[in-house]
Amino acid sequence: MTRGSESRRLRLWAVALCCAVLSGCITDLDGLRPDETDARLTKAGDNAAKRGDLATAAALYQQAHAAKPSETVALKSLASTLYKLESFRESADSWRAAIALNAEDADAWTGLGRSELALARIGEAKSAFSKSLAVRPNDARTLMSAGVALDLSGEHSEAQSRYREALALSPGDLATQNNLALSYAFAGDLGQAMTLLQQITNRADAGPRNRANYALVLILDNQLDAAESVLLADNVKEEVDRWIRAFEALLPLTGADLARAVFNLDRNIGTPPA
Repeated sequence: MTRGSESRRLRLWAVALCCAVLSGCITDLDGLRPDETDARLTKAGDNAAKRGDLATAAALYQQAHAAKPSETVALKSLASTLYKLESFRESADSWRAAIALNAEDADAWTGLGRSELALARIGEAKSAFSKSLAVRPNDARTLMSAGVALDLSGEHSEAQSRYREALALSPGDLATQNNLALSYAFAGDLGQAMTLLQQITNRADAGPRNRANYALVLILDNQLDAAESVLLADNVKEEVDRWIRAFEALLPLTGADLARAVFNLDRNIGTPPA
């Protein structure tokens, strides 16, 4: 078993344990109507989530949905929480259950798409985002996520169109600009990628992820010294060297292969590869 799968197994065990504990501790719900029980448990789950206690939140959302299984509010909160816990398969299952109750729920389709992306099921993710946009076409977050799925399948021109649509709705959005710049790099247009990423890294709200992506594109353009200078803003020299080795390993890749490698690496920015 990999470290990641072991970690996910332990998180699911924690959720199950919370369910068992909560079933014995929440005793003031007897006699309440299902809608009252559902609302109270959902609110308790929201409070737990705000505290950062995601395992307890997930357990409470599970109980809330069990109290009123025809409603999707607690079910969607459960799906989102499981995603944050990196229990992506269970998150996807919960989103599907919500969609089974309401096939016109754009948020549920988008949530399912994000979970499918995390599971590397790119075709399923593209389909989910398309169904979300069919219901709600002018959603910047979903357009950006659809762009990511298109990049991962090698459809870079189409991905860039989605990012531009998202930016038209949400001008200057940092994540969307970052993804558009990377899409240029995946398509082989390093000049345009570097220009946009340089603009991004000059922004006050730019973070380590943005600077690391800029360094990656600089390395793809064989500008090693410049990439090292960018990475030193957030990392000590030893960490910089590890990042550079990881980025240099991507040099033989292009198109969808490069996009998928960067997607997997980008999700772990801040934890330099060994």
